[in-house]
Amino acid sequence: MALTKKLLMNQFEMTNHGPISVYLNVEYLNLAEQTLICTQRGYIKEILHSFNMLNCKPISTPMEHDL
Repeated sequence: MALTKKLLMNQFEMTNHGPISVYLNVEYLNLAEQTLICTQRGYIKEILHSFNMLNCKPISTPMEHDL
């Protein structure tokens, strides 16, 4: 990751603000040296809150399996 930053900084005018955590409503979680997980958990919670559905129960939706 550091090499990528260095190459980008050589080509473009940019600053390093440290590890990314949230960008464009996407959360980035660094789990290990080479593992990055992207999630929209916060964005989904905002949507559920706006429709007053924070306490809704999840349900699985059946899908056809022999397509």
